[in-house]
Amino acid sequence: MHELLRALSLSASLIDLPAGGVVLEQRLLPPTEHGPRAVVLWMLSPQASECPSANDWAPSCPGSTRGCYVHGPTRVSLVDPVARRTLNTVEIFEPFGGTDTFDVPRKLLMDGPYHRGHAGAPVILWLHDYNGDGKKFEFALFDAESCSDLFTALIGYSSRQDRLVWYSVRSRTVGLDAVPDVAWPETLFAARPLRPGVWRYRLAWPGDEPPRTCDARYVPTEDSFEEVCHLDK
Repeated sequence: MHELLRALSLSASLIDLPAGGVVLEQRLLPPTEHGPRAVVLWMLSPQASECPSANDWAPSCPGSTRGCYVHGPTRVSLVDPVARRTLNTVEIFEPFGGTDTFDVPRKLLMDGPYHRGHAGAPVILWLHDYNGDGKKFEFALFDAESCSDLFTALIGYSSRQDRLVWYSVRSRTVGLDAVPDVAWPETLFAARPLRPGVWRYRLAWPGDEPPRTCDARYVPTEDSFEEVCHLDK
């Protein structure tokens, strides 16, 4: 295990990537019943945005999740770091349109939902126990389209499947038509839970769209979440 940790600290790649692939982050998971596992965030042919100085930076709500970023087809892989074998890979698509690209921040110049490390460098693979099972196997992605639209996604390791999963959310608003399972729920994984695996949070937008209060919980037998929202009166 010490050899693995040393390899990670030296940023030695734990995965063989296709041409143009670049490792952005990698983290060793806490011990699992299936043996050592690591998560690798990588991108195909990343394109870097311009990065202005702090004096030239104009704060914006989208800037809270993008900042100075790299853009391109983004992947997260589960790896057996002993055998150097990729177990599965999750493709990250944008909240709107399902485009196979994503903006991964490399420097954040303002506070936002991502954990910021030294000199504003974000930690994307900030492993945390989001589903309340007592294991820090999950991390969240964030995309602020505006000041009222913060989209969130949760990816994590399922011990039951020995795979990475992109957790879907079965969402229902009382009095409205049901919607399909949601991959990018608004606000949910940026909200503080009431208790492990249980949330209550409020959604509100400018204009005529009525605000709503949502109650969400983790469903361990399905490796997914479900929520019920009520329109505020």
